Amino acid sequence: IKIALPKPINYEAGDIAVIQPKNVFDAPRLMKRLGLNPDDMIEVVERESEQTVMGPCSIRDLFVHYLDVLGTPKRSVFETLSFFCQDEEEKEKMIELTTAEGNDLYHSYCKKEFRTFVELFDDFCSCSPSLEYLLQVIPPLQPREYSICSSPSKHGCSSIQLTVALVDFLTPTLRKKVGVCSSWLKQLAEESNPEIPLWIKKGTLRVRRDETPLLLVGPGTGVAPMRALIYERATLGIRNTTLFFGCRSSTKDYYYKEEWEKLKENGFLKEVFVAFSRDQDRKIYVQHLMQRNGAEVYDSIVKLGGSLYISGSAKRMPSDVKDSVVDILVTHGKMSKIQAEKYVKLMERDGRYRIEAWS
Repeated sequence: IKIALPKPINYEAGDIAVIQPKNVFDAPRLMKRLGLNPDDMIEVVERESEQTVMGPCSIRDLFVHYLDVLGTPKRSVFETLSFFCQDEEEKEKMIELTTAEGNDLYHSYCKKEFRTFVELFDDFCSCSPSLEYLLQVIPPLQPREYSICSSPSKHGCSSIQLTVALVDFLTPTLRKKVGVCSSWLKQLAEESNPEIPLWIKKGTLRVRRDETPLLLVGPGTGVAPMRALIYERATLGIRNTTLFFGCRSSTKDYYYKEEWEKLKENGFLKEVFVAFSRDQDRKIYVQHLMQRNGAEVYDSIVKLGGSLYISGSAKRMPSDVKDSVVDILVTHGKMSKIQAEKYVKLMERDGRYRIEAWS
């Protein structure tokens, strides 16, 4: 995604765009279900301080811009909402969801199914809390963070580029779910001159402006900040950069394939190692490619004093990569495991081992 900025902004490769999304799909349904007039104006005032915390704004703006109506309710929400159920059976079911015995039920109903507040009120038809209590149970709509994949030196400061995965999947019971921000951004692509509320914050990955090796590990959309760093170093004439990228298939989600090939051809990428996890029977991930090329990894981060940056999902990948680095140090550096782990901590202290991960 390329976003034009109203005026040039000074940012650095590795920075993050923070986007405030909108609830563009089910918010009108929830307002109708609760009998609220979207055009009514409100002002939210904190009870103790009597300070205005929101507004004046319309109820429509409240539901579209400020409330996380497509978020998954916490267990405590059901206890509060049970007081507003007119139907005794629905009230008992809500209370059950908050008990220790109802823990499995809560996880199967809410967590596994990614149940939203909108769907909750659809299922519990007799529950109609006032707007005052609704504001206490539905949390604020949180901004989403995306690593900027463009380089200010290469692409300029009048726009930024993002690599956004479109969240679109089926739950265990085959209910279709989409991401709040990614689906909204996709919809904006069909509009003329759309506006996106965003600001920029510093990221954890910074450009190495010397000739020491830089190993970049960025599977999936984790490759976004790596692209920015690669182009920034290329603009500076630095060539000693290696990319470890991973995706499911060579034909479906091999992001920026042609760009990597051109950068390698021009000498600005020393090597590109790509793990296609689903193109063969045995799954292959970036950490496996690192181990296969362990001698080069060892020489880069030990003998030549290079750096290693990791970006992507925070689930298992960062810890799996760190385990692989430790194994490489043990195998090729004849270190003990304790020595290898200490070396990685030393790299972290010196800013040579950095992780930018998200859940």
